[in-house]
Amino acid sequence: MKIRLTPQLAYVIGLWKCRRSKEGIGIEGGSYVLEAFVAELVSSGVAKPNEIKMEETKAYTYHTAYRAFFDSILKREDEVFKYNNDYSASFFAGLFDAVGGERAGKPYLARADNVDEVVLLRLNFRVVRTGRILWIGPAGMFMAWIRPYRKVEFPVKPEVATARSSRGKVERRPRRIYPTPPPK
Repeated sequence: MKIRLTPQLAYVIGLWKCRRSKEGIGIEGGSYVLEAFVAELVSSGVAKPNEIKMEETKAYTYHTAYRAFFDSILKREDEVFKYNNDYSASFFAGLFDAVGGERAGKPYLARADNVDEVVLLRLNFRVVRTGRILWIGPAGMFMAWIRPYRKVEFPVKPEVATARSSRGKVERRPRRIYPTPPPK
C-alpha cells in the first residue's frame, strides 16, 4: 500500500507533531483537539472507529506504515511544506489547532521549532521568536490562509470580574492566560 500525502493527512501530521503521545499514532490534549484528531483519522482512512483507543486526555491507534510515513514527512518538513498550497495550509492549521492561539489579534505557535520558523519565512510570513513561542504576521493573512482547514474552534473565555472601581461599578477585563506579551 502506497501512502500519499493529502491535505487531511497534512492536518493530522500538524496535530501530531507537537502533541504526540507515547503510544502509536496519537495525541494528548483537551476534548476539542481529541475530537478533531479522531474525526480526521477516520475520515482520511488511517483507522476505523473501533481501532482508535480513547482515554481521558489522549487518543491513539497503531499503524506502523502511517507512523513511518508521518516520521518521514516530519524529517523532510522544510522540503514538503515549502510551497504555498493546500498541504502547507493544512499542516499549519493542524499545528495551530494543536499548540497555537491568538493574543491581542496576533497568532502564535507555542511549541514551534526552527524548521517551522524557516518554512513560515519561506512562505512570506513575518516571524518573531520569543522563547519557544513563534509570533506570526501579518495576522490577517495567516489566519485567512489556515481558516479553511481548521477543525478546532475553542470556546470564547468569559470575562472575569475585577475589584470595584471608585464609582462602585465592577470593571471587567479579559482573563490573561498567556505567559509572554506579543512582540511590538
